Amino acid sequence: MQSRRKPMRLIVGGMPKTSTVSITSALCVLGISPYDYFTRLESGHLSQWNRMLEAKLQKSLGPLDKSTVDRLTGDFDCISDAPCSFLIEELAEAFPEAKVLLNGREVTSWLLSIEKTLQPSFQADQQWYYCAARLLDPGFTQPIMDCDALAARALCDADYTDKKKLEERFQEHYQSLKTLEASRILEYHVEEGWEPLCAFLGLPIPNRPFLRENSARELQEAGRKSSRWALFNATRNALLAVSALILAYWAMA
Repeated sequence: MQSRRKPMRLIVGGMPKTSTVSITSALCVLGISPYDYFTRLESGHLSQWNRMLEAKLQKSLGPLDKSTVDRLTGDFDCISDAPCSFLIEELAEAFPEAKVLLNGREVTSWLLSIEKTLQPSFQADQQWYYCAARLLDPGFTQPIMDCDALAARALCDADYTDKKKLEERFQEHYQSLKTLEASRILEYHVEEGWEPLCAFLGLPIPNRPFLRENSARELQEAGRKSSRWALFNATRNALLAVSALILAYWAMA
């Protein structure tokens, strides 16, 4: 049975907080189907990508298993967002036919965005109630927190106060991808809008504005909603477990 139903067309290679959500929305307008973070979370795939990134950080990741990646991404023709954004070289090797979009950002602005978004999220994950939620909700909260922790390790060895390390990793990421064939890559900032993106993909320019999404405020609100859902799931699971123990006790009495 063939697991790849759409040929892989594009790999979005930018680091987190480089307007990936805006680009994903733009690609949808262009008729491209991105396999992004929320798709992985909703489909239950996030843990599998977390394991791949863990192997890379442990320096034990070989070439990606093409059949596994095709099974996960077969209904999509684009891959974007974390944790895949830390596996771009491996994905580019697995899909030599795909183009690679190097969406970037001015580094000072990027560091400020990290400080306002990813750093507080990672710090919140260390609180005891989120650690408890991780144990009580392995299907939803655990992969999210694992992805947060892996991203922190990949970006700055889990120390978001180390701005020098963050900048070094940022620069290293883009320099390593510039070794790909020039015809495969487009260095792109979202402020450039539709023209260079559509020319790169060979698609007509839509008759609509290029919208910017996922501001720091929007991401913080999304984080709060995700946190509330995680704590709800954990509380529900804890109550179900306690109820099951009570019923078992009564049954044995």
